[in-house]
Amino acid sequence: EYSTESGFTVYPNPAVDRLRIHSNDISIKKDVVFSIFNSNGQLTNKIHLDEIITEISLNTFSSGIYFYSITDSNNKITCGKFI
Repeated sequence: EYSTESGFTVYPNPAVDRLRIHSNDISIKKDVVFSIFNSNGQLTNKIHLDEIITEISLNTFSSGIYFYSITDSNNKITCGKFI
């Protein structure tokens, strides 16, 4: 299932050195996969999240537009972008 609405909040946008993923919904917080793609559609990072709030370091990323997908424990996929 694909959605642009989810129980996740990804912030700040634009991001400088860290990106945070937050969810208040305990039922979807386990076994979450957060994937980051560059503007060419290439997978640059894939992270398994196990906490309600997670920070991802962006120190190794070049400036630009990135896309993400979040796959939750119910196999619901949420997509978005960040700068």
